[in-house]
Order: sequence, then C-alpha cells, then structure tokens
Amino acid sequence: MWTITGTGAAIRATGDAYDGARAVDFWAPEPYEFTVSQRVEGVAPGVYRLSATTQGGDSPATDVRRLTATTSAGTYGADLRIDGWRAWRTATVDGIVVGDDGVVTVAASFALSSGAWGTFDDVVLEFIGPPPWDPAKVYLAGDTVSYQGAVFEAVRRNHGMEPGHPYGPWQEMATAPDGTPLWTPSRVFVAGDVVLHDGVRYVAKWRTRNQEPGTSPWGPWQVVDET
Repeated sequence: MWTITGTGAAIRATGDAYDGARAVDFWAPEPYEFTVSQRVEGVAPGVYRLSATTQGGDSPATDVRRLTATTSAGTYGADLRIDGWRAWRTATVDGIVVGDDGVVTVAASFALSSGAWGTFDDVVLEFIGPPPWDPAKVYLAGDTVSYQGAVFEAVRRNHGMEPGHPYGPWQEMATAPDGTPLWTPSRVFVAGDVVLHDGVRYVAKWRTRNQEPGTSPWGPWQVVDET
C-alpha cells in the first residue's frame, strides 16, 4: 500500500492518470513537499529496473522530483520530469540490487514551487536478472548469479570461486529466443538434452561438459535430424 507524507498530494480519480483511472494527483498554492512510498517484501533476490511516469506543469528546474529504490545494497535513483499537461515522461532506474532479505522501498520525493501541479503514476518494478556474483558469499547448488554479462548456476556448494571456468562449480546458462539451450563450455548436459550451437541443433548421447558439438564424430553430440 502506498503511503503519502507531506502536503498537496493525494491518490484520487483523475482524467490525467497515465494508466487506469487513479493516480497521485498534486497541487498547492504555496511551495510544498511530499513523498510517496511503499515498502515491498518477499521480492526475489536479483537485479531490477524501476520506472514511473509523470506529467504536469509550472515546476521549474530548481524543483526536486526524485524517484528512488532503497535495498540492503544501497539507494538507486533518477530524476522525474514535469514538462507539460499530458506530456508523459517516464523515469527509469536501472541496476537495482535486491538482496536475500527480499526488501525494497520505492519512493518518489517532491519539493515543488507554489502552483506546481501534475500526476505521478504507473510505477513498475521489473526483474532483469539474478544478483551479481559476490566473492564473499557461500553459494549452494541451484543458486544463480550474473557475472560479466552472463548468467551462471551453481552445480555444487562453493565460496569465492569465480564463474567461468569450464570445470568449475558454475555452469553458464544461455538460451536461444525459442527457449532452446545454447551450448556453453561450462554447462553440464545429460543424455537427451538438445542444444543449439553455431545454428545447428544437437542432442547429447551421454553426460558431457566442455565438449564442443560438431568437433568430433565420436564425441557426445549427434546432429538432430529435423527432416
């Protein structure tokens, strides 16, 4: 549930909502300040993107309009814009890390000039990917992390062991647009698994790791007959 502190703002039905019929609607004849916030619990650990949309007028550049997300990893933020009536502007905050506690507080803080008006609406917290690898953390089999732009899954318990080694405790997980797994050197495949590699589909004949498809007719991979 959203909480509003300060003056000049309320959640109400308005024709200037960006999505739906209700939004945070604000105006006051004197300089005013308010904050809209919500504490969200039970959020899966990972990296998130936060966005929100505003419109309105009579708010000079010296006014404060700030969208933030606060987690155990820190506070992330971006400025909100007010550029005119129904001139919708969406602010985006990237790289928000939610930790194992699963708590994130989303807030929008405004310090506005007298007569400034507008609406704040359509707040979205979007999951982007697993949390970044942390060398100080103990990981268990099945845990996922992001590292150097790739996603890795732990194949066994490990601590301080960097993802990427083809025989290490991490396997790189990647898929094609249709959902077919892409072959990666560190991923463990078992008999019957189908992968895509260099545009060709292969099926594993037995358990394999770090054996590239198409390099040996006696290897663990067989081209899938799609005729």
